[in-house]
Amino acid sequence: MRRRALGGVVLVVGAVSLASSATGLLGSRTVTSTAAPARFVAAAVGKAGVFTLRDGSLTRLDIQSPPGRLMIPPPASGPAARAITVGATRVWIAQGAELLGYTTNEDSPVPVWSTSARLASGHLLIASAGAWLWAATSGGREIRPINVHEPRVWPPTALNLAPVLGALVAVPAPIVGLAAGPASAWTLLRTHGGGSAVAVTTPDARARVAVSSPRAPIAISAYGELVCVLVRGQVIRINASTGHVVQHIPVPPSARTVSVYPGHVVLSMPATGEVIDISLRSPRTRAVTIVSAPVRAVVAGENDFWASAGADATPNKFYGF
Repeated sequence: MRRRALGGVVLVVGAVSLASSATGLLGSRTVTSTAAPARFVAAAVGKAGVFTLRDGSLTRLDIQSPPGRLMIPPPASGPAARAITVGATRVWIAQGAELLGYTTNEDSPVPVWSTSARLASGHLLIASAGAWLWAATSGGREIRPINVHEPRVWPPTALNLAPVLGALVAVPAPIVGLAAGPASAWTLLRTHGGGSAVAVTTPDARARVAVSSPRAPIAISAYGELVCVLVRGQVIRINASTGHVVQHIPVPPSARTVSVYPGHVVLSMPATGEVIDISLRSPRTRAVTIVSAPVRAVVAGENDFWASAGADATPNKFYGF
């Protein structure tokens, strides 16, 4: 691993490489350590942990069974999951038009809930926080709030609560990305002329545009009260409670992914393998880590970040801020 520091503070960043074995949800099994090239990789972080999707298989990464605990294998038939979000006690994936929710409680014999967002066909985007799951179609103009009864603990009755679909909420421009705060959804939009807007909505209200920018929209990430929007050459940090912009942080125009966690934001340049870890308290303090390209599925943690590196998307944990 090569790395360099920017902004005057040198950070020691170490990498822990993880083998490609997994432990099953209801038992253990060993799989080959040589992974085939991955066609699709995505990952997400939330209070329930860090999870990754690799060609339809769902794995929890933040546990002591490298490289994680296999929750579900790839589907034998039908569409593979292509979207993921993590809440307080569950991870949700979008598999075709179906939304599946898995509890991380390994004592539960009932690991899944399912529902449909009942949106127009296309690539689904999902985000979860608090009691709500949000869904939208990439390029669409509607958001579906879904009450998934996210509990803090799992009483037996919680396993039987079905998700409840809320009314569709319209947004004024095509949707590029979706993130969730404790009581609201944050939607990144592509405005007429190629600029960006960020709309905020609650389950019982219309969407309201909180932020706009002439820069092209790329990605959005949220964690708790933090919302970070990646537009071309800039990260816009928003306070989720007030909807006000807190910071504009210049970043390389080649950045294509963003993940925020209290204290720092992590960006990546997939083609070159560069990952930039930026302190939110002092944005000029940043570390650049070079991993095997292409770097995919980057998620920020408390003092670290996860990145899937190389053609086989091997998950690695890097220590930083």
